[in-house]
Amino acid sequence: MFRSSRPRPSSQPRAARRTRHGLAHELAGYTSAAELNDLEVIVEAGQADDRGEVATLLRQQAHRRLFRTR
Repeated sequence: MFRSSRPRPSSQPRAARRTRHGLAHELAGYTSAAELNDLEVIVEAGQADDRGEVATLLRQQAHRRLFRTR
């Protein structure tokens, strides 16, 4: 197989993807309803520019959990 010499298109630089992946992994450790509720309160009380990414990751994880348990 041949590899293209063109860089792969990416919406995020590699370091940002790595950071986001690490954050997603850390947030995945919160599994109980009480932990998730506490985390949601903390995120809502945080800085506006910081909470967007965390809130998005939490919604994505909640969506995955919802469809995984069915």
